[in-house]
Amino acid sequence: MGLDVTPRESSQKIHITCSLCNMILEDPVTRGTCGHMFCRSCIKQWNRSSRRCPTCNKWRFADEIKTAADVAQRISQIEVFCRFREQGCQHSVLLFHHDGHIKNCDYNPANVLRLCEYGCGFELRPQQIPHHRCIDYLRGLMKVISDDRTQLAAQNDDLKRICAQHETKIATLTASIDSAHEERTKLIAQIENLNDTREAIQRKMSGLKSTTIPRLRSEKEHRESIIRDRDQAICERDRVIEYQARVIRISKIIGTCIAVSLLAYPAIGLLGRCSLSH
Repeated sequence: MGLDVTPRESSQKIHITCSLCNMILEDPVTRGTCGHMFCRSCIKQWNRSSRRCPTCNKWRFADEIKTAADVAQRISQIEVFCRFREQGCQHSVLLFHHDGHIKNCDYNPANVLRLCEYGCGFELRPQQIPHHRCIDYLRGLMKVISDDRTQLAAQNDDLKRICAQHETKIATLTASIDSAHEERTKLIAQIENLNDTREAIQRKMSGLKSTTIPRLRSEKEHRESIIRDRDQAICERDRVIEYQARVIRISKIIGTCIAVSLLAYPAIGLLGRCSLSH
């Protein structure tokens, strides 16, 4: 008996159909010299009443039945419609996978789910109905619920532990943030102190420029006038010595100014770097 399936391409059925059952070849074989192929079961049944080929009726069959393995392989790769196409299934699969599809097809009457008539709520396939016991199903359901509850309790404990760890981390981060705010406040106070110091130094430098230098110039001029009035006849050597003395005094004053400046500029540079970092 052939396979009760419909090829997706109708032209393929002409070359793979058994002439006895008019269905797709199942376990195709040849028997005789004409090369016509039939289902193994169909030709055995035919040979009980005749020894001639049912297709050409010209050749007597040989005793040996030859399996057409290449044809069977080609048939297994033909795309066919589901057997339950008329019930609504629109799938098409290779003939090799057709039986597997039938077992899981939603339109197979053997796969239609039905609620238990005793009210346990379990959906059954027709073949499961004779072996179904509500008490076993409910016990299994209670075990699943109990296992789920145990699993959820374990997950809840894990979540609590994770939350506690996160709370500890949050407390540590909060303390770090507070400490950083305190450090920032201290740095701001130090910057303000440095700014005050810089302003004081600048005021002192301005005072030196406005008072000391003119005073020194005035004193210099006064000493020069005294020297000119007192002794105009001093030799050149005495003038050179006096001039050197004046140069030394001025150098000391300039050195003092430079030292004060050198003390002030590092503080100004520090203030500038702190301002840039903030």
